[in-house]
Amino acid sequence: MKKLLLSTIVMSFFCAGAFAQDIPLVYDVENTAAANPDPVFPTFSELPKCEPLTDPFAFSDGSGRATSFSQWSKRRGEIKREIEHYEIGDKPAVSLDDIEASMDGNKLTVVVTVNGKSLTLTSTINYPAGGTAPYPLMIGASNNSLPGSLLSSRNIATMNFTESQVNGYSQMGGSGSRGTYPFDNLYPDLIDNGAYSEWAWGFSRLLDGLQKLGPEVTKIDMNHIGVTGCSYAGKMALFCGAFDERVALTIAQEPGGGGAAAWRVTRVHNRDYKKEDSWEGLDNTDYHWFMESLRNTFGEDKTFYLPYDHHELAAMCCPRALLMLGNPDYKWLADGSGYVSMEGARKVWEQYGIQDRCGYSIVAGHGHCSLPSSQYPEVEAFLDRFLLGLDVNTDGVTYASNYQAGGDRATPLEDLDQWMGWWGVTDTPPALPDNRPVPVRFWSYAEDMASSAVTDWVIEEDAASPSGKCARAAVTNTTAPTDKSQALAYTFNVTQQQNYYLYAYVNCAASSNDAFWICVDDGDPLKSNGNKTTGGYAWQGLYAKLAAADKSKYKLNLAPGEHTVYIYVKEPDAKVALICVSNTDALSDFKTEVADIDLSNISTGIRTINFEQLYDDNATWYDLSGRKLFEKPANKGIYIVNGKKVVIK
Repeated sequence: MKKLLLSTIVMSFFCAGAFAQDIPLVYDVENTAAANPDPVFPTFSELPKCEPLTDPFAFSDGSGRATSFSQWSKRRGEIKREIEHYEIGDKPAVSLDDIEASMDGNKLTVVVTVNGKSLTLTSTINYPAGGTAPYPLMIGASNNSLPGSLLSSRNIATMNFTESQVNGYSQMGGSGSRGTYPFDNLYPDLIDNGAYSEWAWGFSRLLDGLQKLGPEVTKIDMNHIGVTGCSYAGKMALFCGAFDERVALTIAQEPGGGGAAAWRVTRVHNRDYKKEDSWEGLDNTDYHWFMESLRNTFGEDKTFYLPYDHHELAAMCCPRALLMLGNPDYKWLADGSGYVSMEGARKVWEQYGIQDRCGYSIVAGHGHCSLPSSQYPEVEAFLDRFLLGLDVNTDGVTYASNYQAGGDRATPLEDLDQWMGWWGVTDTPPALPDNRPVPVRFWSYAEDMASSAVTDWVIEEDAASPSGKCARAAVTNTTAPTDKSQALAYTFNVTQQQNYYLYAYVNCAASSNDAFWICVDDGDPLKSNGNKTTGGYAWQGLYAKLAAADKSKYKLNLAPGEHTVYIYVKEPDAKVALICVSNTDALSDFKTEVADIDLSNISTGIRTINFEQLYDDNATWYDLSGRKLFEKPANKGIYIVNGKKVVIK
C-alpha cells in the first residue's frame, strides 16, 4: 500500500477523479467559515414548511445552491449557525492566544481563559507500542467503544475527551442544572445551551492544545485526527467532528435520534407507524442535551418548519470522512431514520465527486455499543485510509439491509425519493405522501345492541350517557356465556380487510364491576378485565384488557362483509353507553381521533368520519334522496356508502 501525499502547510489532499481535484481531506482551522456573516434567522412564524428533507445545498437567503465545492464552505457555515441558533446554542470561538497547553509525560493539560476566568481540561494520550511519531490519534467522545485492537494494531494513539470537565449533563439527566457547570462559569450568557454545543466546544479546546504544542511535543499528527463515541456519545462524536474541521475522520457509533437520524423522518415514523416501537426523536429525547426551545418551538408536526435537519449536521463533515455505525435491533436508535438521513447527507459528498469519504453500516445481531466482527471491514478501511493515509477503497459502504428495499423493517417511510427527490428540481418542497391509515369507526349505542330477549343487561335511563340511556349488567357470569341472545350484539359491514379493535364508553366505578366477556362472530368469549373508570364514563379498549394468552386469539383481521361483535356480562352493575369498532389500535390515539365528535349525535348503524377524511376509493356514495355521488361529498350531512349511513361532520 502507498501513502497519500500530504501538504505540510495547510491541508491534506486526495484526488478521487476529475471532480475531486484538490479537495482537502482535512483543514488546520476549526471553522473555515468563521469570518462569514451570520445568515438571517427567521422566527418560527416566518419559516416555510418543508415536509421532506431540506435541501442541504440551498443557501439560506435563497440566492442559489452550493453545487460547486468552492461554495461549500459558505453553505456549511450557514448550517452550523442554524443548528446552533435553533437547536444546541452557540459554540463560542476561542483564540489560540487564550489557550495555554502543556504536556507532563503523556498527560495533556489545556487551560482556556475567557473574560478573566479559566477552565482546565486534561487527558492522557495512550501512545502505540510500535510505529513512528507523529502518530495518528483517535479521540473517544467520553469513551472509545471501538475494539482497542483495531487501533493498537495500526499504531494509532488514543485519548478520551472527558465531557464532565465542561458540562455534567449525562444520558439520564445528570446532577445539578443548567448554569452550574464549568462552561457556564466562562459563558454565563449561554446557560440555555444544550450539552452538545458545550461538549463540541470543549473537544475543540483539546485540539487547540495539541495544535499549539505541535507534533514535536505531543507526538501527534494533526492531519490525522479522528473522533468516535457510542450512543449519547455517538451523538457527541458527530457534533464534535461536524463542528471542527481539524477532524479528519468521524465514526459515530449507534448515535440514535439527535445524532445522524433526521428529526423529520423520525417524526413521521412515530406519528404514522404506531405499531412500531417509538424512535428517539425531537419530542422524546433528553433535553439536557439540546436547548429546551427546540422542543417548545418545533415539537410534533412543527418539526417540518426546521430550516435544516440532521442530514445536514452529518454533511457538515464534508469533505472530511464520516462513517455512521447503526444497530437496528435497538429500535430506539431510530436507524430507519438514520439510513434516510445518511443517504441525504451522502448527496453532498456525491455532488463533489468524493462519496467514498462518507459511509454507513447499519447491521443487526449484536449488543448496543458492541461492534460485531461483521462491521470490522468498513471500520478498518476508514481507519486505514483516513487516519493512516493508505490507498484503500472506501467506496460503496452503504449497508442497511433491514431498511433498504425488501428489508424486514422497510416501510414506505424509507423510500428515498420522497425525501430528497425535489432537491434542485423545484424551489417548492412537495408534501410527503400520507401513509397514515384512514380511521374507520363503526358505532352503536348500547341500548340499540340489546334484543328483546336480553335479560343479563338492563336498559335504563342515565343522564351521564351521551344518549341518555345505558346498558347495565344485571347478573354475574363467572364462566364464559354461550347464549348469544344474552349479549349486546352489533352487526357492521367491513369494506376493507384490516385489523379492527373494540372500544367501549363505559362507567365502571369499582374493580368488582369492570369486567366483560367479548367476542366477534363465532369466536369464543374472552375475558376483558380491569376496565375501571374514575368519575363517570370513559373510553376503554376492551381488547387491550384481555389476558396475555387471550390477546393472541383476539386477531380481528376482518375480511370484507358482515361481522358481529358481542359483549356479555361478567360482573354486575358495569355500565356500557356506546361501543366503537375501529382500526385504530391504541386507546390514546383513538381518544384523540374522537375528541371532537359529538357522541350524542351518533345513531346505530351510522359511521362518522371527519369531513377531511376520504372513504376508500371503491365506495359508492348516495345522498338520502337516492342521488348517486361520484366523489366525496363537499357538504356535511348524512350519506349512504355501500348500504350504510355515513355522517360527514
